[in-house]
Amino acid sequence: MDVGQLGPVDRRLFIDNLIKNVELDNPRLLQKQKDRIDQITLLLGPPGCGKSTFLRALSGKLDKYLKVNGEISYNGYKLDEFVPEKTSAYISQYDLHIPEMTVREILDYSARFQGVGNRAEIIKEVIRREKEQGITPDPDVDAYMKIMGLDICADTIVGDAMRRGISGGEKKRLTTGKIVYQGPRDEILNFLEECGFKCPERKGAADFLQEVISKKDQEQYWSRLHEAYSYVTVDELAERFRAHKIGQGLSDELAKPYDKLQCHRHALSFSPYSLSKWELFKACVSRELLLMRRNSFVYIFKLTQMGMLALITGTVLLRTRMGVDLLHSNYYMGSLFFSLVRLMVNGVPELAMTVTRLPIFYKQRDLFFYPAWAYSIPASLLKIPVSLLESIVWTTITYFLIGFTPEASR
Repeated sequence: MDVGQLGPVDRRLFIDNLIKNVELDNPRLLQKQKDRIDQITLLLGPPGCGKSTFLRALSGKLDKYLKVNGEISYNGYKLDEFVPEKTSAYISQYDLHIPEMTVREILDYSARFQGVGNRAEIIKEVIRREKEQGITPDPDVDAYMKIMGLDICADTIVGDAMRRGISGGEKKRLTTGKIVYQGPRDEILNFLEECGFKCPERKGAADFLQEVISKKDQEQYWSRLHEAYSYVTVDELAERFRAHKIGQGLSDELAKPYDKLQCHRHALSFSPYSLSKWELFKACVSRELLLMRRNSFVYIFKLTQMGMLALITGTVLLRTRMGVDLLHSNYYMGSLFFSLVRLMVNGVPELAMTVTRLPIFYKQRDLFFYPAWAYSIPASLLKIPVSLLESIVWTTITYFLIGFTPEASR
């Protein structure tokens, strides 16, 4: 079965039958991940406490001019010894996507830009066996969409303020913060109870952990009724954690140097881009052509508008009312100047679309999807035929109506 030839409805039904139980596999997937990497860390804190700043530091995305103390290493390698942006996956809280593209298209092109990395030989073998069997399935993106619950909106555009699309998230302010506790989840309530704060039975643990460090909400959780309450600052809680047995054990573990030989080199990324320059260029050209087709109404409207204005301009400066002399030369010069201005103004809509895509470009460039030249060259070259067509339409209509010389030599 050629999945690529199926329509949206048939393809969705095919994937539903293929991975119909994939939603039930989420707990198993997390359990497998937990067994493989020893632990999963929950970073919890109130808005503005520095969660995103901390994650950006781990992924090497902090501003290079920002003063940072301490060192970060992955498997014994420091951040300047490999490419952390390709090794770690930092998902920003700002949803930046090209609004004209659908969910499926965004995932398809993201997978295409990322490539297969160190698994190229495995993918080649899989493709070879698929060809031997006469099948060409590509269910990876569909499986991921179903796991994330995006299969119902796979063919829906992302949308923006002017176009209705899928729903988005909130934007939150970021600053800096301190680590109050880093240890087993089951021990955190006991640790805070030793510090004098007890979580009520009616209270959820997540809400309690965010409010217990707040100066406004902390007093209601004070459990040492025989002692007078005084606000316990975040610095004091962090100091008590370092003195706690869990904090001491963590410090002892971090003090031991990590042996690089224990880690496979392919666990980290040492190359910024997953594809060759030519493949990156072709992927950017393909995406730009898709966006031009998606915005075809804009180009058709511009071309129609150019033709109508050319007719109006030609009738206003009709050659039957002008002679070839010094008196009417200013009219010819004025028509040339107006033609130049008209062609320039007709490119303003393209400028607006380019500016609105800049945040997405910055995001994908920083994630090493592609270099700047791979994006800018196709975006410029593919617009040249459109500009030439607009110029030809304008010149063909106005040239002879206004009465410019028909001699090719002039």
